[in-house]
Amino acid sequence: MFLGSRFALAALRELLPPPPGTPPFAPPLAQRDECIAEMSAAGFRDVEVVEVTHESTAPSTKELWASMERTTAPLALAKSQFRERWKAVSQAIEDKLVAAFGDGPQPMRMPALLTIGVR
Repeated sequence: MFLGSRFALAALRELLPPPPGTPPFAPPLAQRDECIAEMSAAGFRDVEVVEVTHESTAPSTKELWASMERTTAPLALAKSQFRERWKAVSQAIEDKLVAAFGDGPQPMRMPALLTIGVR
């Protein structure tokens, strides 16, 4: 399984460390109980969690990286903030991904916990 998103974001933090005073990175909610607790704390009731998984295969690591650059929010934000430096950073991340995962087709499994509640 391709774990490029996590790997790419770690490479991004390595190549472009956040400025001083930036709040620490908060990992995404990954457990049902965490989702329910956060929604409940925000005032929602009758909270439900539904797991949805999308699976596909990217033709190559390079094509997957190009897609991630366009569609992964933290990467798109970094790209817009570091315009003049982004090309070199992007190439360095792509090189790290190819070195770690090869350049062949990359299977992707993207699970999401959709959390629904009533306010």
